[in-house]
Amino acid sequence: MIRPVDRQERIEAYRRRLGDDPRSGVFVPLAELLAVDGDVDEAVTVLEAGLARHAASVPARVVLGRILLTSGRAARGRELLAEVLAADPDNLVARRLLADDCRTRGDWDQAVGHLEGLVASDPGNERWVRDLEEARRRAAGAPLPGTAGAPGFATMTMVDICIAQGYQARAAEALRRILAVEPDHAEARRRLDAIEAAAAAGGPATAGPAAPSPAGESVAERAQDDRQRRRAEQKAQFAEWIDRVRQDGEQQP
Repeated sequence: MIRPVDRQERIEAYRRRLGDDPRSGVFVPLAELLAVDGDVDEAVTVLEAGLARHAASVPARVVLGRILLTSGRAARGRELLAEVLAADPDNLVARRLLADDCRTRGDWDQAVGHLEGLVASDPGNERWVRDLEEARRRAAGAPLPGTAGAPGFATMTMVDICIAQGYQARAAEALRRILAVEPDHAEARRRLDAIEAAAAAGGPATAGPAAPSPAGESVAERAQDDRQRRRAEQKAQFAEWIDRVRQDGEQQP
C-alpha cells in the first residue's frame, strides 16, 4: 500500500520527469496515481496527451479504458478496451476489465465470451471458472446453485477444462467436491467412476499433462514458443502492476 504522502511524492516526481521529457513513458504510472488520488480528470488529460505521442502504447490505452469505465464515461472506456482486444485478443487485462464490466451491467452473453477467453488462457484460475459458470447460467436463465460463493466451489465446467488439459487428478478432486454438495449428480458420479477406473488400471490419471518432447520442434517453433512465453510474462507483470495500484486506491484512508 502506498501512503498518501508517498503517493504525492511520486506524483510530483513523475510530473517533473514528464516536464523535463514530454515523450517520457512515465505518463502512464502518473495517470494511475492521479486516478487513485481522485484526480480523474487530470489522469485522463495526462493519458490522452501521452497517447498523442505514443499512439501504439497498449498499457496507456488499457489504463485509460479502466479509468473511463469507473468515472462516468464507461461507453468510451468500453470502446478503448474493445480496440485493444481487436488488435491483441490475448490481452488479459483488457479482457478481464470488460468481463467485470459486463457482469456488473448484467450483460451475460458478452460476459460469457470474455470469460471463455480468460479461462482458455488460464484454466487453473478458479475464480474465472466460477465466473464463467455463473455467466453461462445467467445467460441461459438457469437458477444459480446456492454454493456458488462458497470456498472450494467446483463446477462441471471446471471438470471439463481439467480433463481437456490432461489434469485428471484435478478433475477427480473437482468431481468429489461436486458430489459432496450434490450426491445424486449422475454425470459427476459417472465421470469420477471412469477416472478412478482408469487410474486403477494404470491409465492416464496423472496430476498434469506430460511435458512435450522438444525433439520434434523446429527452430522456428522454439523461437515462437520463446516469444509467447516472454509476451505472457510481460502481460502478467502488467496485470500485477494494475492490481497493485488498484489495491492502493482501495486501501487508502
